[in-house]
Amino acid sequence: MRSTYGRDAFEGLRYFNTVALSVSAIFFSLAHSAALYHAHKNTSKKSMELKRSTVVANYIALLGLLPLWATYSHVSTDDDITTCRALNLYALVMYFLINFALYRILLFKSQVYDAMKEYIRTYNFVFMAVHIVAPMLILSVIFLGSIGDYEILTENISGGTRLCVITGYSVLPFLDQAAFALTLVAAVADLSISIGCLALLVLPIFKPGFTATGNTGVVRNVIFSSIAILSTFSILVVIATIEYQDSMYTIGLVLDLGGLDLFINIVSVNCCWPLKFYYKSMRKLFASMFGFEESTTQHSRQASKQMGQTKHSRQKRRSHLERKEPIDPKLNKTLVTPNSTVIALVTSPPVHP
Repeated sequence: MRSTYGRDAFEGLRYFNTVALSVSAIFFSLAHSAALYHAHKNTSKKSMELKRSTVVANYIALLGLLPLWATYSHVSTDDDITTCRALNLYALVMYFLINFALYRILLFKSQVYDAMKEYIRTYNFVFMAVHIVAPMLILSVIFLGSIGDYEILTENISGGTRLCVITGYSVLPFLDQAAFALTLVAAVADLSISIGCLALLVLPIFKPGFTATGNTGVVRNVIFSSIAILSTFSILVVIATIEYQDSMYTIGLVLDLGGLDLFINIVSVNCCWPLKFYYKSMRKLFASMFGFEESTTQHSRQASKQMGQTKHSRQKRRSHLERKEPIDPKLNKTLVTPNSTVIALVTSPPVHP
């Protein structure tokens, strides 16, 4: 038995995950917090639910992942079994908890584009599945991670000298041969609820008269949510395959690949909003932080006032031109049109033969 994954094997991936997850979590948390804070008082209930769920999901990622990856970057899981167990349990819980929060974003996102509640039955079914299956996955990984037989390997390691793994489940021996199957079950369960969320986002495409150019938001939702779903399923399958080949559960491998998947998921789901949204949100945030909000508001009001004056002037000129009636040069008098209220004769000097 030879492991091809030690702590030093993919050190670059670990540092990439640390920086990428930290930057993305901070940026998206601030942007959506600013959007929620500056939300208009007339914003619909569905839109407010979407805004709140997005802020909650990003703050779960921010407050949950920063401590994890700061610790994992400086503390090796391969040096101590207690540390290895603690980091593994915490990482598994955060992985499924963040994905659960991202599912809720997709659910509320689908409702914003279903104002007429045409797919309410499908929505209720997927909503129940997300809120039942996802918590069950979290409880399952906590249970399995707690009863696993952790061991530090010191031989036959490529990419390091020590390696923390789970070699079996002595409490429940029948699980020793089912580690591969359990990971596949988790992948299939996650894929099932992911497809349910994706279906809600895809359904508006089949409405009569749908055009991609006029519904860029719907198309964007489908594309980026699909990326997130395929990423999670693919990485879980990779982990299951490596477990099957090595006959053990390598903690460092799961942490690094799981971190990469979370980064892809967080960015993909947040990309369901256009870049213009983030530009406006961050502008409002910095304006509030540095005291530019009042001047910006005044400038906007002045611009609106000028636009209103310009529009009023155009309307005045248009109405003035409309009051002028066409003149028949032969009759030398104003024509009576259907909208005319006054008939005016035009005087001219007499013409002598």
